[in-house]
Amino acid sequence: MAAAEEETRVVKSKYHEIRFGPNFPKDLEFESFLPSDEKKSVIIEEVKPPEEHGNEDSSVHVFARWRPLCGEEVERGDDEITRNSTISENTNLFYLEMTGSKKIKKKKRRIPIRKRMKKPKKEEGNKTEEGEDNDFVLKPFGWNGSDFSGVIDANEDNFDTYRKVIQPYLSSALEGGTTSCFCYGMTGSGKTHTCLGYGDQLGLFYQAADDICKHLETISTEECKLFLNISFSELHLKKMYDLMAEDHEECFVREGPEGYKIRGKVIKREDGTVYSPGISQTSCTSADEVAMAVAKGIARRATGSSAIHDQSSRSHAFLEIEIVNQEIVDAREAVLLAESVESLVGKNHTNKTIEEDSKKTYEQLEKLEDGTQVWMIDIREGETYDIEGVKQIAKEFQDAQKEHIKKKKELKQIQERAREKFPCIGGRLVFIDLAGSEHGDDSKASKKVLTPQARREGREINMSLMSLNNVIRAKVKKQERIPYRDSTLTKVLHRYLNSPKSESVMIACLSPSVMHAGKTIKTLKYAGLMAQNQDEKAKEEN
Repeated sequence: MAAAEEETRVVKSKYHEIRFGPNFPKDLEFESFLPSDEKKSVIIEEVKPPEEHGNEDSSVHVFARWRPLCGEEVERGDDEITRNSTISENTNLFYLEMTGSKKIKKKKRRIPIRKRMKKPKKEEGNKTEEGEDNDFVLKPFGWNGSDFSGVIDANEDNFDTYRKVIQPYLSSALEGGTTSCFCYGMTGSGKTHTCLGYGDQLGLFYQAADDICKHLETISTEECKLFLNISFSELHLKKMYDLMAEDHEECFVREGPEGYKIRGKVIKREDGTVYSPGISQTSCTSADEVAMAVAKGIARRATGSSAIHDQSSRSHAFLEIEIVNQEIVDAREAVLLAESVESLVGKNHTNKTIEEDSKKTYEQLEKLEDGTQVWMIDIREGETYDIEGVKQIAKEFQDAQKEHIKKKKELKQIQERAREKFPCIGGRLVFIDLAGSEHGDDSKASKKVLTPQARREGREINMSLMSLNNVIRAKVKKQERIPYRDSTLTKVLHRYLNSPKSESVMIACLSPSVMHAGKTIKTLKYAGLMAQNQDEKAKEEN
C-alpha cells in the first residue's frame, strides 16, 4: 500500500497508479479508490453458515401413539391392526410389532381377445350369484422395529400422553434450554388432536403451560415477575403466516449469521425509520390464557378437505412458549428500534454515496511496462462533490451501527443477569404440528375429487416432509453439510433442532385400521429413522 502524495495527488500500489484531477476534493481519502483486494485487510470473526451449525449432543426421543377407530372406519367395520410392544432391559427402549391382513380386490385374469369376443350362451337354469367376498382376497402384512422411547395405546388420553412424553423432558426448558415436540403421521392420524387439541379436549401444550406457570409462581418475586410469551405461526404453500395477528398477516424467514429468524412485514414510521418486527407475541400468566390465545390462532389456521379427512390441517403449525420477564421484552424492543434506525441511516448513506459517485469520471491513461495501470479520476465540470455531506452521513451511519451493537450487548447482559437468578429465563417449549403426508391413491380409494388447490397443497406438504427426512438422515449419518436450505420448513426448524441444551420428542401418530396399514408402516419407518440417534446414545450410555 503506497502513501498518498498530496503534492502530486497520486496514489500508487503494486498494480495500480491513480491520479486525481484538479476538480477532485483534497479532503477525500485517496486510498478508498484502490481495488478492494489491495486495501488493508480487516480480520472478521468467521461465522459458519447455518448448514454447518450443529448440536452433537441433541437426540430425538420417538414415541408411537395409536388412536382408536373413528368416523368412517367404524361405519365400515374396519378390523384393527394386531400390535404388541416389549421393552428392552439393556436400552430401556421399546420393540414394536404389528401384524394383520388387508382385504384387497382380486386382479382380473387377462383373457385373450378371441375368447372375449365369443360370448357363451347362458342357460336360464344355470345362473349363479357371486358374493362380494369372492372378488377380494386377504393380503397379510407386518412390520417390526425397535428404538422407541414409549408406546401410547388407544385408551390413553392426552393427559396420559403428556405424562409419558413431555413431562420427563420439561426440565430442559426449565433450565433455559429448548424442549421440542414434533407430531408426525398420515392425514387423519390424530396429530392436531395430540398437539393442539380437538373439540373439548385440550392438547399437550395446555398441561405443559400449566406446569410451567405453577413453577414460575413459586420462584417469581415482586421485583421480577416471570411470565410466558406465546407465538403461533403456520407454514402454508411455502409462505409463513402469523396466527396471533388479527389480519393473519404474512411473515418472512430471514437468514443471518445467527441462523434463521421469522420477521413480519416492513413498517415505515412517520419519522421515516423502517421497522421490521418479529411475529406477534402474547403475554400469558396462566394455562387458561395460553389456551385462549391458541384457540384464536387455530381458528385462523388453514384447513381443508383431503382425500381422507374432511377437516385436515393443510399447513405446518409452530407454537412456541418462552419464559421471559418485562426487562427482557423491553430490551428486545430497544434492539429492534436501534436496528430500524440503522436501516434508515444506512439507506440514506448508500443513496448519498451513489449520488456523489455519479459525479466522478474514470479514465484509463496507460499501462506501464511493469504492468501497472494508470487511471485518472476527476469530477465532472460544473459538478460539486459534497464532501461534507458524505462525511456527515457516514458518521451518522457509524453512530447508528454502534448504537445497534450497544443495544445488543445490553440485551445479552440483561439475559445473563436474569439467568443467574432465574435459570429458566429464555427456556422454550415448542410444539410442531406437521401437516399430514398424502399419497396419490388416496383420492381413488375414497372416491373424492380433489381441487387443484388441494393437489398443490399435497405436493408442497410431501416435498417439505421429504426435506425434513433428508435433514434427519444427514444428522443421523453425521454428515458435514446438513441441507436446511432445501425447504422453508427445515429453515424454521433449524434453531429447534440445533439449540443448545435441547430435548426433541417426536410422536408418530398411527391409525389402527387395517385399511391404512401401508401408510402406518411408512410412518413407523420414518419414525424409526429419527429413533436411530436415540438408540446409538442409549448403547453408548450402557
